[in-house]
Amino acid sequence: MTAPTDPTDQTDQFDQTAPDRLIEELRATVQMKDHLLQMVSHEMRTPLVSITNFASTMLRAWDVVPDDDKREYMEIILQQSTRLSRLVNDLLAVARLEAGRLRTVTERVELREVAQETVTEIATGGADISISVADDAAVTADRDHVKQILVNYVTNALKYGRGPIEIASEADGDDVRLWVEDHGDGVSEEFRPHLFEKFSQQEAAHEKVGTGLGLSIVQGLALAQHGSAWYEHADDGARFGVTIPRG
Repeated sequence: MTAPTDPTDQTDQFDQTAPDRLIEELRATVQMKDHLLQMVSHEMRTPLVSITNFASTMLRAWDVVPDDDKREYMEIILQQSTRLSRLVNDLLAVARLEAGRLRTVTERVELREVAQETVTEIATGGADISISVADDAAVTADRDHVKQILVNYVTNALKYGRGPIEIASEADGDDVRLWVEDHGDGVSEEFRPHLFEKFSQQEAAHEKVGTGLGLSIVQGLALAQHGSAWYEHADDGARFGVTIPRG
């Protein structure tokens, strides 16, 4: 006859393993925090240095700096300020997604209009970005979230891909597929399963440091719209897309 299991043995076993698990979880959390701080500080440093240097130059030598140079400096300041703003928006999105406190305001979103706003905001320095989105293409979603998805995708294409870049869409039953396509090397087959994970960056892209948050944010925002984020590889480029219900 088998002797009954002593419940104290289970308790002792639990007590022995629980601290180890907690230590590992705390260690992972600290490592994630350190990684995030390192990436964010690097991403913030470059635009802050540019803004400070060009603003200081104009303040010191306003009367002698040619008007054309002043305009160029102001454009650089605006570009770098926009870059910082995108970083702050990403960090806020991560915090809200992690805490489960992402606020979603659902409305009819005209996709071509959002795409045009995205290009106007990002397409500096002669970036080759075209829009192939029908005038009547629309979804029921949070407009700010859809724009942030496009901003992150286009920024990713400019940073890691090659032009020309295209924003396009197509109807797919009750959904709309919206994507950003570039003509770079795309994502390696080995890395694709990790593409939308937090802090994930393909090895070849490490020379262009980023936070590694953009695509994980895209996935979180897509899920908040009852949609999904996806990637498609092609011989002549890559598509990063999102599928959102028409509503």
